[in-house]
Amino acid sequence: MDLAHRGDGDIELLAAPGSAVPPSEALASIASRVVRAYAVAAASWIVVSDVVVGVWTGDGASGAGIAKGLLFVAVTAAVLWVVLRRLTAKFDRMFTGTVRAQRDFYGSILATSSDIVAIFAGDGRTVYVNDAITERLGWLPSQIVGRPGRDIIHPADRIAALSFRDVVAVGGGADEQRTLLLRHRDGSYRAMEVRGAPIRLADGDPGVVINARDVTDRARSERQLRAALAEDVTGLPGLRLFMAEMDGLEELQPGGLRATVALVDVDRFRDVNQLHGRGGGDEVLRELARRLEAAVPEALGIWRHGADEFVLLILDDGDDRAVEPTVLAERVRAVAGVPVLLAEDGARASVEVSVGVARLALSEPTDEPLGTVLLRAAESALLEAKTHPDRVSVRRSTASAPTGDRARQVAELHEALEREELVVHYQPKVRLGDLGTAGAEALVRWQHPTRGLLAPGEFLPAVAEANLSPAVLRVVLRDALHHVRDWAERPGCDPDFMVCVNVSADDLRRRRFADDVLGAVDEAGVAPRRLCLELTEQAMLADPSGARSVLDELRRSGISVAIDDFGTGYSTLEHIRVFEVDGLKIDKGFVQRLGESPADEAIVDSVLAIALRLGLRVTAEGIEHVVALDYLRDRGCAVGQGYLFSRPVPAARIDPCGRFGPFA
Repeated sequence: MDLAHRGDGDIELLAAPGSAVPPSEALASIASRVVRAYAVAAASWIVVSDVVVGVWTGDGASGAGIAKGLLFVAVTAAVLWVVLRRLTAKFDRMFTGTVRAQRDFYGSILATSSDIVAIFAGDGRTVYVNDAITERLGWLPSQIVGRPGRDIIHPADRIAALSFRDVVAVGGGADEQRTLLLRHRDGSYRAMEVRGAPIRLADGDPGVVINARDVTDRARSERQLRAALAEDVTGLPGLRLFMAEMDGLEELQPGGLRATVALVDVDRFRDVNQLHGRGGGDEVLRELARRLEAAVPEALGIWRHGADEFVLLILDDGDDRAVEPTVLAERVRAVAGVPVLLAEDGARASVEVSVGVARLALSEPTDEPLGTVLLRAAESALLEAKTHPDRVSVRRSTASAPTGDRARQVAELHEALEREELVVHYQPKVRLGDLGTAGAEALVRWQHPTRGLLAPGEFLPAVAEANLSPAVLRVVLRDALHHVRDWAERPGCDPDFMVCVNVSADDLRRRRFADDVLGAVDEAGVAPRRLCLELTEQAMLADPSGARSVLDELRRSGISVAIDDFGTGYSTLEHIRVFEVDGLKIDKGFVQRLGESPADEAIVDSVLAIALRLGLRVTAEGIEHVVALDYLRDRGCAVGQGYLFSRPVPAARIDPCGRFGPFA
């Protein structure tokens, strides 16, 4: 049967092609053709036969005989026409009655069935659902028709539903059945056993008809298993279920689809537990899970990954409606940035998240499970995000994306330290007044034997997890102090030339951190004033009292301290006063938008005015165009760095007495 959707939730049954009896107009046309054929054939026979007989006998054709024959043909043709018309009219009435009875029969079955029967167009839109959906799930048919079927499917089952629909659509679902969780109007879920078959709609488009039977009681054990796979704290399914769902998706070989996978990591979650207790930490995770589900309704699912990470997955066909990875990351950061009000003690818990987003074409061939490929891409993006000022990284990857296997990376890092594969590059700091070299920032790189030169974002998170920060810092300090000693001795070098080294929160918390830094300075034979340590406010605030004690000791020895990425995170004037820093770096996010964003210009103006009033050295990082250079120079910013002058380069390419520009 074909199905015609009438637009009001009902369907109209029509005969299928090949078995259909023509309507009355078509039957009348056939009758006319039969009568005409008879009349022409009979008249031709009479005329031809009389002529032939006349010639044969020598009497000639008889005009009277031909006339009588043609009259007979006319009379019999008229009688035949009347008989055929009556027969076709009667047959048409019988056919119409049969179709109507058939339609009423099937309509009654659908209307009285205790099972939900739904019909979906090829795009997943519901074109019909019977009244059983009201009894079983509380929805009126009019509330469902026109909506995608996925709207009432549990997020954890949407991939399974997509798989089932695609199998049924190609005629492979005769023996297929699935148990899916469907959402009741009251917010609860019911377990429904679904079967399906392909169908063709009246407009010729393919569709799928689904029969769903309520098996909630029978599926209780299955739901208990699902609960066992879910995390106790958040109620989200765990990583095992994610991998199982991805295996099911991979069986479809979903060519043409693209996956956007996001890995969301709660930064410094250990600090949340220490400040608010384990109960407060659990409450924060539950609230974040709820916010993520609300902020990303397009997600096929959200899963818990580890103690403080969440995985989100979106599938699309790459059209204009697809969610941009950067937009997805912004949504996640926005909802996570709102403090969580803890019910237990009324306190507010503030957290930040790092978001790694990867976008992959699922048609890419791979020998590994799809779940592994997706997680690897997301983990690789998250590694970069953890060192990015915005705590966000987006990768448009393939199945061959750089590895995110942290265990393997940690093992490689140990070998890299032994083989001295970690190298230091330097980005010049430039005096904005005369564009002379004022110093350099030391930036670690990994000269990987097979993957080439790796940026910090691709391995520093693994360094922190493996407690290799002290070893890496020793490499950077040794190289930086060795080169700054040579640079400072060159004639014409800036007398205040210094090298800056980034320090992490883990470094600052180490008991012997100050001793290690001072020992490296003494060993290199460098004046302490040639070294500046750059720390983010987050690193300082991880242990404020301990940080101040360590930094005070280093500053008393002559080493400078500067706040890195100023303008982000927890930036306040109180931190400048409490920690008594020597300088600060304006975050590149503000500098790069100078000349375009009045808000960023106002922030930069304020920071410069306050810093200059307090006698702090200000460095603007991220200078990439002349507009920003002129803006900063006009407002008294003394030092800057960025791609306008130079990218990070090996030490041999640093000219401590060099000049940059002029820039038009």
